[in-house]
Amino acid sequence: MTLHGGPSASSRRACAPAIGFVMTVTPLSTAAPRAVLVVDDDAGIRESLSVLLEDEGYPVQLAVNGQDALRVLESHPAPGVILLDLTMPVMDGNTLLSVLDEHQHFSSIPVVVLSAVAHRAGPGATKVLSKPIDFELVLSVVREHCGPAHRAA
Repeated sequence: MTLHGGPSASSRRACAPAIGFVMTVTPLSTAAPRAVLVVDDDAGIRESLSVLLEDEGYPVQLAVNGQDALRVLESHPAPGVILLDLTMPVMDGNTLLSVLDEHQHFSSIPVVVLSAVAHRAGPGATKVLSKPIDFELVLSVVREHCGPAHRAA
């Protein structure tokens, strides 16, 4: 809500002269929630998480390994959270965690490890969740970092 002293020329009809101000109501933000970057070499897991998150209204970015995730991060706005597998070819999850930690622009992005070998997660993970994936728990963590989303119609 914004208050301005005295009614403006365009709003005089909408405002009684005795009031002496114009009230402008600003609607709640309808901006899209921040994206979720899913990094996993298993196509079935990427697809499952993508469908789940998009159905909830979250934009999703996908990467098949750590190196691919870095390309996504360098070419898109920072996601609200990264969901990261540990065991992947080319660049594994722990290596990506180390690279993100050293990079000024990426070190503040929360990273949630989703892995069958979650006990091997190195430093830098915000949260560690074990596979098989508990989808309700994943949604809860995503909401925590990305805010609520508007479900797709």
